[in-house]
Amino acid sequence: MEGFASDRRKLILVLAFITGWIMPALSSPNPNNTDNHQDTNYIRQQLHNGRVWEKRYDQVSGHEFFMTEALSEASLTIGERTFNDQLIWYDIYNDRIVLMVRPGFFIEVTGENAVRFTFRYLNASYLFRYFGEKGYFHLLHEGRVLLVRKYVKTIKKNAVNGSFDAFEEGASDYLIKEGNFTRIRSRKDLFNVLKDRETEVRHFIREQDIWVNPKRPESIIPVLIFYESL
Repeated sequence: MEGFASDRRKLILVLAFITGWIMPALSSPNPNNTDNHQDTNYIRQQLHNGRVWEKRYDQVSGHEFFMTEALSEASLTIGERTFNDQLIWYDIYNDRIVLMVRPGFFIEVTGENAVRFTFRYLNASYLFRYFGEKGYFHLLHEGRVLLVRKYVKTIKKNAVNGSFDAFEEGASDYLIKEGNFTRIRSRKDLFNVLKDRETEVRHFIREQDIWVNPKRPESIIPVLIFYESL
């Protein structure tokens, strides 16, 4: 199993190297484009505190990344500028972006540098925002009240056949109002956050026949939109 994990990581890095040569050729038909060089230099300046990424978990079954262990396209907001068509991994075990700077060379990007990023996978986009010490959250709804999801991975000891460690993934949903985070486990949590307009919110839910299910955060979004319209 150890040899398989090592071979798999080597294959990923080889594919990253190949992709790194192909993508610039497709996206930058003019290799002498001054704007491209300026953007590259700007990214390097912003990431000068970034740490070089090295693979660390060959002995653990699974991987530490969000969605896939293949590099994925992303847009990163660094400082006040957004850079499209970047190739990244989002390491949810360490809550850091791993950015391919050039073929075979990767940098760990912290939230102090990249305050937002959009991760694209299988025709879907996932917008993440950095919330200081709490790290990155997937932004499900943005308004006066935010609905966000936190993805985490942990390493479970001896999870495979009692001998090998393995990554396990979990997620939790939160409402953020006036900077306060409330984890959503039940309808009561929702009403506690919206208590200043609870009567109107309950009436709206009954009138619209909305089934609010904390396990399906998308069911909460129409309620938040109504609340913010009051």
